[in-house]
Amino acid sequence: MRRFFLSILILCHLTIAGSAVRADEQKTVDESVRKDGATPDLSFQLPTLDGQLVSIDKAPDVKATVVCFLGAECPMVKTYSPRLITFANNFSSQGVRFVAVNSNRQDTLDDIRSYLNQHPLPFPYVRDEGNVVADQFGATRTPEVFVLNSELQIVYHGRIDDQYEPGINRPAATHNDLRNAIEQTLAGQPVAVAKTPPVGCMIGKIRRPVTPSPEATVQVTYCDQVARVLQKHCVECHRAGEIGPFALDSYEEAVGWADTSLEVIDNGRMPPWHASSEHGTFANARDMPAADKEIIRQWIAAGMPKGDESKMPEPANFASLWANGQKPDLEIAMRAEPYRIPAEGTVEYQYFVIDPGFTEEKWVKAAQVIPGNRSVVHHAIVFIRPPDDQPFRGVGWLTAYVPGQRMIPMPPGHARRVPAGSRLVFQMHYTTNGTEQEDLSKVGVIFADPTEVTEEVITLIGIDQEFEIPPQAENHEVKGRVRWMPKDGKLLAIAPHMH
Repeated sequence: MRRFFLSILILCHLTIAGSAVRADEQKTVDESVRKDGATPDLSFQLPTLDGQLVSIDKAPDVKATVVCFLGAECPMVKTYSPRLITFANNFSSQGVRFVAVNSNRQDTLDDIRSYLNQHPLPFPYVRDEGNVVADQFGATRTPEVFVLNSELQIVYHGRIDDQYEPGINRPAATHNDLRNAIEQTLAGQPVAVAKTPPVGCMIGKIRRPVTPSPEATVQVTYCDQVARVLQKHCVECHRAGEIGPFALDSYEEAVGWADTSLEVIDNGRMPPWHASSEHGTFANARDMPAADKEIIRQWIAAGMPKGDESKMPEPANFASLWANGQKPDLEIAMRAEPYRIPAEGTVEYQYFVIDPGFTEEKWVKAAQVIPGNRSVVHHAIVFIRPPDDQPFRGVGWLTAYVPGQRMIPMPPGHARRVPAGSRLVFQMHYTTNGTEQEDLSKVGVIFADPTEVTEEVITLIGIDQEFEIPPQAENHEVKGRVRWMPKDGKLLAIAPHMH
């Protein structure tokens, strides 16, 4: 007799949007004046990748200048690059000059060339070694744009528009800030909204050496402490070929991305784990302890010293493809041909139905989704769709993928039943990243010997789709209820989900 073990999926759809601005980002050059009352001189001259100097100064035929601070690996930069290309093509003939400035210390020439190959900007792209121009403008993020009038005075700075934010992908922008600023400047009108908070990655700036505090008992260095923290919590995804948009497995990368890393750690976006330790201990917890966060914070405050290279930890040995190290018995692609993802916009959920050819009942003890293109696969869920005449319990959940999720093998004797003749349904959620992409994801399954299965694993769902959140509500409770539970069933896992 097989007993039931439950995997309960609780879905509650909430949308919470917001963008905080750090205190050290508040002041920019347009808020400061020299003692004589004049605005600062914002002209500059920087080299392109091939050494040609680009000068930004007053010119009789230039009515406005758009200075775009861009990074080579920042996801938000890549997402907005097609829009900047469109703006440049539309406004250049009207006397608007565009220039891209890279002030990131961690971006190599190869990184920049790779970015430009994917996003051929129709305007100059210059290097700002030592972040001199970024400091001159008070720029802190990428992408961050500044619109200058013909006198090189800042009339707008901030985001490009509000369509994209970390974790938010609106169907269209509701505030076209950069476009409006350009059009109003060309019309000789004051810019109605002169400042918005920039959204994106922190610029990886060169910092001055810092003298350690006399109270500090131990100097935190990259080689001795920080590399171990990053290896434990970050490098699994932030390395070449993985889902992380940039690597964190070298000193130069860690230094350049330090401010961004601390920001996403402090606001809970990384590592990708959102369950509170106040409500239980979880076998697959991957939250970062406060002590490890403090190591990162102290290292940044101390000027990010490298330390003694002899104290570097051995490189971590991560599984290359299949998380459990065992090759699956069967690999099933979501379709015969790759699915194409556009460069911009919102992609509705895509569903692909595949016949795996199961002519007899199967028991699956492990399953893993391998995304074909990690840069655009937001998540993937594979469901079991049994034949209409087959009795089946639960919602047919087989497995799922989200960035940062580790596959947890089921305990011995546990497996999911797949009736003969079942089809598999891939639910694919894609996010655009600024260039057209293709994806051909697949699922790998490992079968169990039916005679060894003692516990059938099923997934139930508790969901409330009919609710409204009152305006300005600070703490609105929504409950999802599971309407059926098998007798003597035991809870194996729970997966709350909100938007």
